[in-house]
Amino acid sequence: MKLLDLLVWASATLILPTVAHESHAAERVENRTIGPYHIELFGKVDDTCLTKQKLRISRDAKVLATVEDCQIVLDPESYSPADAEWIIPRFAENITGNGIPNLVVYALDGNAYLNPTFHIFELGKKHRKIYAVKEWAYGFKRMGSQTDLRVFLGDEAIFGVDWGHVWGGQEVIMAFDKKAGRYRMSVDDMRKASPTIGDLAKTAENIRTDEDWEHYDGSLMLARAIADLVYSGNGKYVDSLLDLAWNPKFTNKAAFQSKLIECNLRKSTWWPELAKMNNWSVLKPNCV
Repeated sequence: MKLLDLLVWASATLILPTVAHESHAAERVENRTIGPYHIELFGKVDDTCLTKQKLRISRDAKVLATVEDCQIVLDPESYSPADAEWIIPRFAENITGNGIPNLVVYALDGNAYLNPTFHIFELGKKHRKIYAVKEWAYGFKRMGSQTDLRVFLGDEAIFGVDWGHVWGGQEVIMAFDKKAGRYRMSVDDMRKASPTIGDLAKTAENIRTDEDWEHYDGSLMLARAIADLVYSGNGKYVDSLLDLAWNPKFTNKAAFQSKLIECNLRKSTWWPELAKMNNWSVLKPNCV
């Protein structure tokens, strides 16, 4: 099972600036610097999440931002999983490729430590929070010779709530736009070559051998295969795949497709980009 399938979104709190001389009952457990910035972490990890850790970013005796959650991680060394290098960048690493140090705060909400929130700060001449991930983020990765680290998210929109407990959503890759100074969906990284008829037939064969195919109208495997087409810019092959993979004893194939794409997918944060990627019109959700 992919790491993406295990991760679920949880939000952390960003508190507005205050003075740096506030009192803290919690013990300071980390004290680091990035240039003129002070990065302090208060409180130990509480597995019950009754008390939370608090991160404070300050400069010149002024607090610029704080983050609170059950566990806060600042680098791979302070996080135990073997794939920590994939989950979180190194402390103060420039992940955007623009030469300015970044602080990536990996905050977990206590639900088996599988609900991460990423807060990405830029700490150069000016302080700036360049991204607060609102989707199910699960890690960073440098692809090929690129100078920046891509952010990998899970978009659950196409599936509604039916499969949310077993799947974190379809993969979305974000790249930093240096001119705009923000992250955008990276269509180039997500786009894949068009499948052949043989590819579609093989996928359909796998779906038809899945036990869900016999029990209800539209298996999770089929939904994921449709998502793979849409999120890779190959939405025009959805009809062909459905014709090859659908169990003929069920009569609502059109309704199944409509719910996934016309209703759920159009609610996605990335719907405008996905629609353009597949040469579809950007229409509002059409839900019955």
